Amino acid sequence: MEVFNKKITSPFFAFLFISSLLIQCFPCVSSKPIPGGKYNKPVPNPGQPLRNPTTPGGKKFCVPKPEATDKKLTACIKWVCKEGGVDCGPINPGGACSQPNTLRSRATWAMNAYFQMKGKTDGMCAFSGTGVVSSTDPSYGTCKYQS
Repeated sequence: MEVFNKKITSPFFAFLFISSLLIQCFPCVSSKPIPGGKYNKPVPNPGQPLRNPTTPGGKKFCVPKPEATDKKLTACIKWVCKEGGVDCGPINPGGACSQPNTLRSRATWAMNAYFQMKGKTDGMCAFSGTGVVSSTDPSYGTCKYQS
């Protein structure tokens, strides 16, 4: 190459020269994971949308974690029904999902309604660590949950 015979005097041109050598020696890394590597997840193609994995049968529900506290469940219901934009009529007295009138039952309905409204994206079931995505349908009696 012609560049090897020239004296490089500027730090900027030295940087460009070294950069071009590095690019030639280390071409773009593929998205295939390295077995046993620390980050063993392939990188999505920038031109493709991220896929949201589905559960068997394609049904996904957002339910409270078993260890969720009453205080957190109450906060979830209040947030979903006021700021979250969900019509919580079905869990109000006389609604199709008002019985059993337990905090966990109402929170399950509210969390799932919000999750479904937001397109079943797993991140929409986080609720500050209170929710978890499940493939088990929590519907009962006249109370049918969206999936």
